[in-house]
Amino acid sequence: MAKQKIVVKVTMKNCKSSRKALQIAVSVSGVESVAILDNERIAVIGEQIDSVQLACLLRKSVGHTDLVSVGPVEEKKAVKPISIPQTVLFTTAGIRRRCRSSMKFLPVSAASCEINFHRSIETK
Repeated sequence: MAKQKIVVKVTMKNCKSSRKALQIAVSVSGVESVAILDNERIAVIGEQIDSVQLACLLRKSVGHTDLVSVGPVEEKKAVKPISIPQTVLFTTAGIRRRCRSSMKFLPVSAASCEINFHRSIETK
């Protein structure tokens, strides 16, 4: 069975009532995780959760409760950066590098340099 996400709006007046609402949400069978989205909304994620039972339990012990949404969990696709090595070979005959602090040009000591650049590209 697929995971489902239930968002419930509960009137929580203080910290004690929010803790109580979280305890009740966790006690329902099938719940895997519970999170407070803002001061009034609770997100419950799990499998085979009875949303009506959850709302009734919260309404009895905490206060006014509304079901905002019930639906499947959106799985995030992992974005893996791809590392592309590039080798650049250049000679420094006649090339000067710029000093950042004084903005003067300083001579480069080596005759030729080999630099490896690695850039990461995010794939979607």
